[in-house]
Amino acid sequence: MLKEVEMIKSGKKLKDYIAEDIRFKLVINGKSFTFRISPMLKEEFVIGYCFGEGLIEDLEDFKEIKIEKNVAKVKINIKKRKLSKINSDLVVSYKEIIESMERLKNESETWRKTGGVHISAIVSGEEFILVEDINRHACIDKLLGIALKRSLKFSNSYVVCSGRLSEGRVKKIIMAGVPIIASMAAPLFSGIEYAKKYGLTLAGFVRNGKINIYSCPERIRNEV
Repeated sequence: MLKEVEMIKSGKKLKDYIAEDIRFKLVINGKSFTFRISPMLKEEFVIGYCFGEGLIEDLEDFKEIKIEKNVAKVKINIKKRKLSKINSDLVVSYKEIIESMERLKNESETWRKTGGVHISAIVSGEEFILVEDINRHACIDKLLGIALKRSLKFSNSYVVCSGRLSEGRVKKIIMAGVPIIASMAAPLFSGIEYAKKYGLTLAGFVRNGKINIYSCPERIRNEV
């Protein structure tokens, strides 16, 4: 994922590390989509994209997945799921969200070295699954793909991430049934509106020991 390149800084030739990206083609039942993503976790991206877009309910809806280099061809039983109100009893503390965000930053090597990727993690009990990707949407897709393959219970999980919480990212989280998402960055109005409509706890600006909660605050206890 890291590529070493040469650069000139203050008149000196130095080496630098840059995040690698690829053009990835996904063909779903003959229909093509093109993405710019990081090169790893291609199958997880395919699975997570289909799941987050509501095209499948579970892994059994895949009839075939073929990946050759940067092209994936899949055949699925399309379900066309619709967004529904999140049903979860999950409650976490401010401290847990803040500690998970710090862990995310500390364990994200490419993010720390390059600043050129987005990062996200899903936390479910003792599980802490981290993903880095140059595409903030693909970062969530890959996370959902891994979680689906590991049979995580989404209603008992929460996501911490970098990047703005837009309508597109928030809809993927709602589609999965994850009750809480927290970003170190700002939300967008469209993201907040969807979060309120479907009962998602959305938090932003998780940094320096502080959290801004924009919807469904009852899931995050005011304890540090």
